[in-house]
Amino acid sequence: GSLPVAITGSVLYSQIATREYTTCALEPGGVAHCWGGYPLGDGSDTASVVPVAVSGGLHFTTIGPGSQFTCGLATGGAAYCWGFGGYGPNGYPQYLLGTGNSNSSAVPVPVTGNHTFTALAVGYQHTCALDAAGAAWCWGRNAEGELGDSDQVDRASPIPVRGGHTFVAITAGWFHTCGLLANGSAYCWGNNNDGELGTTANNCTSGGWLCSDVPVPVAGGRQFAHIGAGAYHNCATTTPGDAYCWGAIIGGSSAPVAVPGGLTFASLSAGGSGYSCGVTTGRVAYCWGLNYSGQLGDGTTNDSNVPVRVAGQP
Repeated sequence: GSLPVAITGSVLYSQIATREYTTCALEPGGVAHCWGGYPLGDGSDTASVVPVAVSGGLHFTTIGPGSQFTCGLATGGAAYCWGFGGYGPNGYPQYLLGTGNSNSSAVPVPVTGNHTFTALAVGYQHTCALDAAGAAWCWGRNAEGELGDSDQVDRASPIPVRGGHTFVAITAGWFHTCGLLANGSAYCWGNNNDGELGTTANNCTSGGWLCSDVPVPVAGGRQFAHIGAGAYHNCATTTPGDAYCWGAIIGGSSAPVAVPGGLTFASLSAGGSGYSCGVTTGRVAYCWGLNYSGQLGDGTTNDSNVPVRVAGQP
């Protein structure tokens, strides 16, 4: 539908994340529930139209679904993943779970390397995380340089991102990744066919697409407080709450452009393909971009290149 609907059940959630087929959420204590397409981490091989508890008794601080897999950070910083290990269309492994092999698992399994991570971002078929020193590590699909390790080879275990950057935040789109430095500077790497790196960079050595297999600075030199990746675009906010987006947005842009409307955002999320949503400092939700499935939540299916208020709010 084109209007918000309530999730079935009476559980209260403190965090929610969604991807193509699956949605997962955390209770305030870190217990994870998922619903949608298999695998959900409950040990079964079935989908569910209502939330089901993830097996293993783990408590998570962050969770993120990818394409037919999910990863999360447990209390203490260990990363766990579950779902399909992953094989591409030509039968080659894509190592989605970070376990050192391409095996699948219907329950959470630990990512190799005994890393302690503080942040985690899950893309379509890759995952990246930050350690306590701010170094970025990535694993999984790397055909478009989304792992940032200066090549385009898929990795079965976490590998460090090149460049020596110290990040304070990280986010992942379908085939690209972005991070923020402590000074607010944004860097991105991976696919750049739609300008999602915020620059015209093309450092890849093969593949026939525009991409960078190492982090490159986002154009404009702005200092951001928050950044969020969508499928093929990104949005970020400054400390005053001004929002900027780039990539596969309406009109397209390979550099950040200001979101019109004069709103001040407290938080922001770049949605799937070509839309974004944010919550203002007045706690009102707005969305903008493509709306063919009613993803803007305004009761219509009309696209909008300016923020529209989500229906049903006080």
